Formats: sequence, C-alpha cells, structure tokens
Amino acid sequence: MPILVQTPARLHLGQIDLNGSLGRIFGGVGVAIENPSVRLVFEKNNILEVVGDNAELVRKQALRYFDYYGLPHQAKVTVLSLIPGHVGLGSGTQLRLAVAGGLTRLLGKDIPIKELSGIMNHGESRSGIGTSAFAGGGFIVDGGFKAGESPVMGKTNGASPVLFHKEFPKEWLALIMIPESRRGLHGKAEKDVFKNMPPMSEESVGKICRHLVMQLLPALMEKDSANFGHALDEIQRIIGGYFARVQGGIFSSQISSEVACFCMKNGAFATSQSSWGPALYAFVEGEEQVNMLASKVKDYLQANNWKGKVFVTRPDNRGAVIKNISESELKEIMGRDIYEKDIAALGR
Repeated sequence: MPILVQTPARLHLGQIDLNGSLGRIFGGVGVAIENPSVRLVFEKNNILEVVGDNAELVRKQALRYFDYYGLPHQAKVTVLSLIPGHVGLGSGTQLRLAVAGGLTRLLGKDIPIKELSGIMNHGESRSGIGTSAFAGGGFIVDGGFKAGESPVMGKTNGASPVLFHKEFPKEWLALIMIPESRRGLHGKAEKDVFKNMPPMSEESVGKICRHLVMQLLPALMEKDSANFGHALDEIQRIIGGYFARVQGGIFSSQISSEVACFCMKNGAFATSQSSWGPALYAFVEGEEQVNMLASKVKDYLQANNWKGKVFVTRPDNRGAVIKNISESELKEIMGRDIYEKDIAALGR
C-alpha cells in the first residue's frame, strides 16, 4: 500500500545567542506553516526509482538512509511537491526527514525522529526548529548547541534541544513573499560567515533573551498580537543589525525592507525575513485582513517590477503526516493523467 508523507515548512523568527560565552551557541525561534510543503509518495519496488522534480536530490537522501542501515536500495518515490530551496523556509531538513520518515514507514520499522534527524541532517542543521516542526508543528524555541559542538564546528549530532513548544494561534495567518531571482546563503558560504563573524555582544544577546522571555512568549500565551509583533520586531532588528555587514542591511535587499514597511502600514502586526531569506513573512490577524494585505502587496510589488511568489498560509500545529493511502487515493492525489502515464511507462 502506498505511503503519503506531507511536511510543513518553517519560518525562522531569529537566533537567540550568537555569543556563546555561556557554553552554548545559536538557539532559535520558529513556527511551522502549512504551505509550501514536501509531499512524497513511497511504494514498494525492486529498485530505487525516484519520479518527479528534483529526483536526484531525493535519490541522494534515500541512498543516505539505505546505506546507513545497510538496506537494499528498493523503493519507488514520487515527488509531488517540494519546499523551494535556500529561500529561508527550511527545505533541507523537511526533505531529509520526509524521505527518512516515508522509508521507515514503508519498511515497517520503528525509528525515533531524533535518530532520523541525526542520521539525515548529518550536522547540516543549526537548530532543532525544523525537526520539531516535522514532529509536531507549532511554535518552537530551541536551546542551541554546546559551543564546541555546533554545526559550524562539524561535530554536532542531531537536533538541538527544544525548550518551548506550543500551538501557534490559528487566527494569526502568514503572508509569504519570495523573490524569484535570489537565494539565501547556504552550504560552505554560510558556514564561512558563521566562522568569520565576531561574537555578538553579550548586551545584544541579553536584549534578545529579555524580549523573548518577558514579551514574546507571554504575548503568545495571551494571544496578544501587538506585543508579540513588537517583541519580534526588536529581536529581528538586533539580529539583522548583527548580520548587516554580510547581507547589506537588516534585510537581504532594499526592496525587502520596503515591502516589510509597507506590510506594517497595511495591517500586519509583525513582518520580517526568515533566516537568510529572501523569503519575507507578515503575520496578520484574521483571514479577511490577510487577504486584503495580500492583494495590496501584489499591487505594490507589480508597480515596483518585483517578481516572485506571494501567498497566504496558515500555521501548522500538526507536523508531518505519514499515512497509508489506497490506489484510488493515489490516483486522486496525483491526477489521473499523470498516474496512468506513469503506470504505462513502467509496463504495469
């Protein structure tokens, strides 16, 4: 029976400690969102076969799983959708865990998410947010790594510990804006930045922690969007200022800064850049209000010759879905024409 895996994306709302003098480094704040998502279908097969966009990328992750456990390379994986890579939405972690989770279910194994994260992320993740978003969605605060064991040092295993995890208010919707022409820092270039940046001042880290613990988290608990937005703005201002020497300002581009200001003037209670971007997000309270803002933003961007994707998504408080589906459900998911064409090509 086919297995369907669907994961959330994640917004990275900021890092906590880029100083490390207390023995831990990084830490972060994030929230899972429904769209975009990784959607993969797994089926039994006598060889490893990957069908769909970015097949080689998915194949690489499947091989990593099979080789680690010493298993034969046998599965069919159909790629229905992926999260855009290197735009700040956590595509890498979600793809790796989607592949591992789907193969684990297909093979009838019982392997904890933490173990899969350590195997598949292989020291490439700088937070536990992506793993926690996969496991249960929601709003997440992670506690970073021991300073000598961070991914930058190449010595970490698995995800950092989750300190706080709570459902994100369902009425706080997100408007996502992704420029099509740029990609955020990743790979060696990103690691080099973290290695070469001077430590953030203890004073700045202290301000981030104070805004987090004494304003952002209480506002989340009380569903106080105004104070949540104010705290997030202050945190992002400090972090963006720290990275300004790398990305040219608090945001990764001038148009991103202008769009953020436009959103705040037109109904958003919080707007910022997710990780290195270029993806921007704006939190808006209420479906009617977020749709109004989306329309205004599209007009604004068109008038400024800005090309990219603009869409509304809900928070994801569930996490990844991994379930058995019937052949008829598979046909419905994939579309009859695509499905029948694929079946014919395989001679089945």
